[in-house]
Amino acid sequence: MFRNFARYAGRLSDRELFCRTGDISQRVSAVDGLKFLRNHSTLSNLQSFHLYVTVMMKRNNNIEREDLMGLLKRLFGGGKEYGGIIEDLNLVDFWEELTEDERDKIRATREKGIGGSNRDIDDPNSTVTTSQSASGFLNNKAGWAISDKDYKLAEKLSLESIDRSKDPVDLHFAYNNLIKLYYKLRSEDDYLEKCIDYCQKDIKLYEGELRDEQFFKDNEPRVHAFKRLAIIYKKQERYEDAIEVCKQAIKYDMSDGTKSGFKGRLERLEGKLE
Repeated sequence: MFRNFARYAGRLSDRELFCRTGDISQRVSAVDGLKFLRNHSTLSNLQSFHLYVTVMMKRNNNIEREDLMGLLKRLFGGGKEYGGIIEDLNLVDFWEELTEDERDKIRATREKGIGGSNRDIDDPNSTVTTSQSASGFLNNKAGWAISDKDYKLAEKLSLESIDRSKDPVDLHFAYNNLIKLYYKLRSEDDYLEKCIDYCQKDIKLYEGELRDEQFFKDNEPRVHAFKRLAIIYKKQERYEDAIEVCKQAIKYDMSDGTKSGFKGRLERLEGKLE
């Protein structure tokens, strides 16, 4: 997209640059920076462009990075900015809504994982494809974000995964990420209620489509929402609600990862009512 933007900038007068810049509040900084750009015409690829953006921001403290990116898109247009997995999964529109810091964090997860390079994520020259679904990719990155305690990014990724989900297994894992995330934040705002809501949604999903999926037929049935919801209800002293959740879990032969399982949990809850 920006391969020839330095050369092109050199053809424009200051007045033309000024007129193409958009918001008046950005014009002085933009023209200042583009004069600098004309003198650095060796910039020839996207990496150099991002380096230029950093330099320009340091010189022009009153212009935000995202405003600058949008400005230069308007000025020079053409080409594609993102390729790789992001393009392959048709996630470019969502990718553009993220901040550059958020994109950098997601790129970094490619290097933390097994194989691959962070340029595979979105480099415009990358032709890498993936067998993952868009929802599956987003779920994976949300899991990394939760581990890194970037809860805002994790929520964005999980909610986008829900919007793009095309099968119940991907939807289940998106719900699961939000359950985990909101429980971590349960002492703040209304996150505990959100956690309960997604637990209920995931249980309903399991009772509907999910339990018939091959993934759950081939593995020990374990849907975290049952256990988490039972724990929350117990802490809220909503013992009858917790008992109903345990009975549901027992009906589906659900495991909770403990020695006594949901049967033991049910007995202890029933003891609270005596």
